[in-house]
Amino acid sequence: MGLDVTFKNAINGPIDAVRVPSRIIVASNAAGYGAHGYTERWRYTVPAGKRALVKMLYFYVDQTVANEDIGEKVLYTPAGGAAVHVARAMSLATQYYSPTFTPDMVMLAGDALSGETRNNVGIVYTEECTAIIEEYDI
Repeated sequence: MGLDVTFKNAINGPIDAVRVPSRIIVASNAAGYGAHGYTERWRYTVPAGKRALVKMLYFYVDQTVANEDIGEKVLYTPAGGAAVHVARAMSLATQYYSPTFTPDMVMLAGDALSGETRNNVGIVYTEECTAIIEEYDI
C-alpha cells in the first residue's frame, strides 16, 4: 500500500507568489468646491490581461462652515454591467468624517472603480477620496 505525494503546484509555487503586483493609488484631494451633484473625481479601469485587488478605500470630509449635506462615494462597475455603491461617506453637520474601508475585492479586466463627490450648497469644505489597488498579471 503506497501513498502518492506529488505536490506539483507546491513545487512550482503558487502563481501569485512569483508575480510582483503593481501598486496603484488613485485619489482626489481638494478644498473649496462650489455646489455640485455627484461628480466623478477619479476612475480606475483594470487593463486587459490584468486583475486587481482593492486593498483600501479612504475618505476624509471636513465641513467647518455650515450644517449641510456633503458627501463622497466609490462606485464599482463590472465590465458590461451597472454601477453599484461600494462605500459612501456623508457629513450632515459641522464636523469631520474620516472612515477607512478594507474591502479586499477582486476586479477583472474591464471592471472600473470611481470616486465621486457632492456638495449640495456650495459651502467650503475639504475632501479626500483615495483607493489603494494592487494590479496582477493574469
